[in-house]
Amino acid sequence: RTAWSTAKPEPRPAATILLLRESSGAPEVFILQRTSKAVFLPGAHVFPGGALDEDDASGRAARRVRGLNDTQASARLGLASGGLAYWVAAARECFEESGIMLAADRRGQPIAAERAAALAPLRKPLNDGELAFSELLEREDLYVPAEEIAYYSHWITAPGRSRRFSTRFFVACAPVGQDGTHDRSETVHSVWVSPREALERDRR
Repeated sequence: RTAWSTAKPEPRPAATILLLRESSGAPEVFILQRTSKAVFLPGAHVFPGGALDEDDASGRAARRVRGLNDTQASARLGLASGGLAYWVAAARECFEESGIMLAADRRGQPIAAERAAALAPLRKPLNDGELAFSELLEREDLYVPAEEIAYYSHWITAPGRSRRFSTRFFVACAPVGQDGTHDRSETVHSVWVSPREALERDRR
């Protein structure tokens, strides 16, 4: 074998977010089903998330974050630097994959569900790399409320897979009135479900 064919893929930095909301019975979490055509985890049920991109770590993006700077973010993740990019990526992937916009206006107020819905057509150009998340935030004068997005855990894809990720998991409450929906491209189904019911479905 040649050297490149035996090299193990380096895990790519990634961010995933668990969106929670209250319900009459128990808290619910938002779950997406990936398309069966996906290269990575086809057909799997997942939380919104994905790999970091270059813009997530840009100064332009950092200026659109409130409540946390890179030094503080990096300390929470146990990194020397670059931690704030994970919060940006979590918010971006959340909007791209679920349509739920974790953003606040200049006064620090969460955006209304109607405004989030009006931004939904921008999900595709974001996902296609035609629009930078920092550009969207600048244009709409919005900020990522980092204090509302809690760091939860760090998982790394097991060796042996063709694609591996070093993923930071975050938790946030879905803004009132934003119910979310799959993108009908990378994901084909979405559901709010209690964690207990999700685990029971998995066992079945």
